[in-house]
Amino acid sequence: MYNSANAASVVKDHQNLSVVSDREKAREEKVFRLEEVSETRILENAPTNKTAVRMFEEKRRRLVIEKVGKEALSSELFEKARNQIHHYNNTVAGHTLEVSEVGLHIAEILERHGIHVNKEEVIRTTLLHDFGIIGRHEKFKNNFVTNFQHPKDSVKEALKIYPDLSKKEQKNIARHMFPSTFMFPTNREGWILIAADKIASMHDVQRRFFGRRRRAEKAEQAKIASQA
Repeated sequence: MYNSANAASVVKDHQNLSVVSDREKAREEKVFRLEEVSETRILENAPTNKTAVRMFEEKRRRLVIEKVGKEALSSELFEKARNQIHHYNNTVAGHTLEVSEVGLHIAEILERHGIHVNKEEVIRTTLLHDFGIIGRHEKFKNNFVTNFQHPKDSVKEALKIYPDLSKKEQKNIARHMFPSTFMFPTNREGWILIAADKIASMHDVQRRFFGRRRRAEKAEQAKIASQA
């Protein structure tokens, strides 16, 4: 139900979208415009320089995410996610992609240490975990309700895209807000989802804080320059 108290938040979201749009477009280019580079071709051209290796690994992970999660990424809900502000200076789509990249990275680190992880489950659940938050101002009365209800709604939306989504994956999505909610995951893929979500959220907060500080510094510099 739409609540008039949310009107200011809706207006602010639309204003913030213009700030996010350039960054979102750049991110989409990284994920969706890979110029049909095959995984084999990428592996054949693997670099050795440290910085190049990191960039190569990020690109490889994005390619894996695009292949495994193509149904979610091409869905109508994901299109809507590009136009909804999340954590003040990101979009739901931008946050979702970062959670998936971080989650896959964690899974690969664990596997290098001999700990088996179902990476396809990690990719699907990280991509789907916030689909229930889309349209939050129309659906939820306040942030408290959003916090508790959107994981359940995410499961419902996820099943529309992946009707064969396992009970395990459904449970992991439903419990991804732990410890804000009280139900915790019972498998490592669920814990990876929670860790990746928290890491990506902290990145959003850092970008907001440092972005605000940079704007304040520029304003102060402009003021000094105008007085000179």
